[in-house]
Amino acid sequence: MRTAIDSVRFVQNRSSGLMGLELARSARARGDQVSVLLGPVDPSIAKMYEEFTLERYVGPSEYGIKLEKMFAACDAFFSAAAVLDFDLKAHPGKLSRETLAQQGELRIPLQEVPDFVARMVTLRRTSNPQRVIAFAAESGTKEEILLRAEKKMLKKGVDALIANPVWPGLGPEAAHNEIWIMKPGQAPLHLGPALKAELAGPILKNTLR
Repeated sequence: MRTAIDSVRFVQNRSSGLMGLELARSARARGDQVSVLLGPVDPSIAKMYEEFTLERYVGPSEYGIKLEKMFAACDAFFSAAAVLDFDLKAHPGKLSRETLAQQGELRIPLQEVPDFVARMVTLRRTSNPQRVIAFAAESGTKEEILLRAEKKMLKKGVDALIANPVWPGLGPEAAHNEIWIMKPGQAPLHLGPALKAELAGPILKNTLR
């Protein structure tokens, strides 16, 4: 996901889109119909998504609008996108060196991005409600990661949460991942480290039942 600094610059997270791609492929192999809401990932990765029903977005606002529309038609929502926690209030125009020299440091106001996963939980159908599965990339020790992930799972009210560490060689931009599948009232299921392609099937198996 991307947020603008000014009219020519932006800040973007490190999500590669690989985990979402492998989940989509694995779901299709199960016989599921798959629709993807894809952010500004590398063009080589984006091209691999063209085999699916695809919608594109850039920033939080566009993501929220398209997600709500797509969610109404789904049976399960996997929130594998690395959604920004904050959005920059972009400078109207291009920031210059002179502006920075005058201010001494660059200060850009922030605004909080809505918790889209928690919102989808509130929008679930009353009959045959959709399943909502969240992802949480966390840094720190295993204990710290699991503690924060459990709090997020309970706060958002999701059916399951996939916690993964931001450690060297794992997580964003990496081909490998290590995960804990967390469900309310159950002990976390630890998987990996393994290729994201190898983790996708077990994630679907253990969250869609």
